Amino acid sequence: ARAISASFAANTTTNGTPHGWLGQHGLATNDIGALYEDGDGMPAWQEYVADTDPTNPASVLRLLGISNLPPIEVSFPCSSNRQYTLEFSTNLNQDSWTNLPDQTDIRGSGGTNTLFDTNAPAPPRFYRIGVELIP
Repeated sequence: ARAISASFAANTTTNGTPHGWLGQHGLATNDIGALYEDGDGMPAWQEYVADTDPTNPASVLRLLGISNLPPIEVSFPCSSNRQYTLEFSTNLNQDSWTNLPDQTDIRGSGGTNTLFDTNAPAPPRFYRIGVELIP
């Protein structure tokens, strides 16, 4: 008796961007393609993670709005193939971000998502959205 097994994985760049995804967008299927930037401030490898189009400057992960009354609501366009986390900082000079409890690893709806900070105390907070591939 004999057994054969095989494991397959996508060919990727050094930062994990699949060559096939880069090729689908007409980019070089190597690290140079993963670093391509279309003018929106995000290199192609970050656009892969955000599930946006690396050849369309209007396709970028961005905030659509933030309310100014509690609870704070942060709205953004999202992908149903990604998960999102609401992060905050009280000092942008320190580059120190904290995930908000109960607002982590939220699966995107494929439209507009809104995440909430229900306990926004003083001092004022700055917000950003983190995005990850769904494991």
